[in-house]
Amino acid sequence: MNLSCDVIRDLLPLYTEGIASEASAALVEAHLETCAVCRKKYESMKTKSAMPPDSSLPLKKVRKEIRKKKNTAVLLAAMAVLVVLITAFAYLSAPEYFPYSENLLQVTELDDGRGLVSFHEEVTGYHMTPYSDEDGLAQVEIMAWRTTLDQWLNKGPQTARIAADVDTIWYCTPGEENRIIAGRVPDWYENGGVITLPRLVLNYYAAIAVIGTVLIGIAWILLRKRRTAAQVLEKVFYLPVAYIIGHICVKGLTTTSYSAARDLFLILLAAFAVYGMILTAADIVKHLPKKD
Repeated sequence: MNLSCDVIRDLLPLYTEGIASEASAALVEAHLETCAVCRKKYESMKTKSAMPPDSSLPLKKVRKEIRKKKNTAVLLAAMAVLVVLITAFAYLSAPEYFPYSENLLQVTELDDGRGLVSFHEEVTGYHMTPYSDEDGLAQVEIMAWRTTLDQWLNKGPQTARIAADVDTIWYCTPGEENRIIAGRVPDWYENGGVITLPRLVLNYYAAIAVIGTVLIGIAWILLRKRRTAAQVLEKVFYLPVAYIIGHICVKGLTTTSYSAARDLFLILLAAFAVYGMILTAADIVKHLPKKD
């Protein structure tokens, strides 16, 4: 029987592996004696079949898994260190506001009509807020503070310049009535001064985070059997949780602030690091060997 090369080549894999029937093997052998092309094909297949399997593949897989676990552990440690550093910076740079006293600051008038405010050597920072009152008079409010970090850095004496057209300079002590330290007394001041109160914006953000945690947590529980939805909700759930932990790291259990912009920035920075920690830790837990 004269079989075509295509049929023989279909039988070659079985013949090479030694699992072809005796009849098929006899047909293939008879064809190979007369066909150089198929014989060359058979020699090539036989050579490949004789090669030992790549024993390094399992080892490479193990090394890849070890490298992945090592990188995950390093990432988790780096995020933890970042959270600790942000928390430490938040407390070391937290302003300690000075109440007004006669030797806290001194205002002198310069030759060009501007004012120069010289602070006591313990003052390491200040903030000036210019504005116009209801009568159109130019006002400037000053707050002074010190921080532990600035004291460590030996920050030098602080001075501030006041514009020449300012009518009244106020000193603000958090929680107390503002005090006039230079300039004219506005007419409205006879009815009582202004008290500097803390900002409550962090309170609103913290409340939103708590409510979001509860609502997203409930949705996650209800949809836990839907794999895709559950995975998305899990990652979203960690966001408000990370914000709450970040807030605690920076502000503790206090939600009021006299420097809301600074505190909010540090909270968000800490929350970012905490979120990375949670995701990394959750991935490690998921890949832990399960007990039977």
